[in-house]
Amino acid sequence: MLRRLGDCGQGIAFADLADACAESLQTRLWDGASLNWYVTSIKLDLEARGLVYRTSRRGRQQVHLGPGAG
Repeated sequence: MLRRLGDCGQGIAFADLADACAESLQTRLWDGASLNWYVTSIKLDLEARGLVYRTSRRGRQQVHLGPGAG
């Protein structure tokens, strides 16, 4: 997720985050569960660690790399 966010300088819409991360995730990590829930839980953990932050623009969440990610 951090790598994908690093590729998107302006951040990425939360709605697009799972699709952006899907190709680099191993299916066995989330097999039998929802990819969206997996990505959401990882995003929340990274937010708590200060590695990512979110903004809201026109009711849509954008996820960005945080200052702790560098």
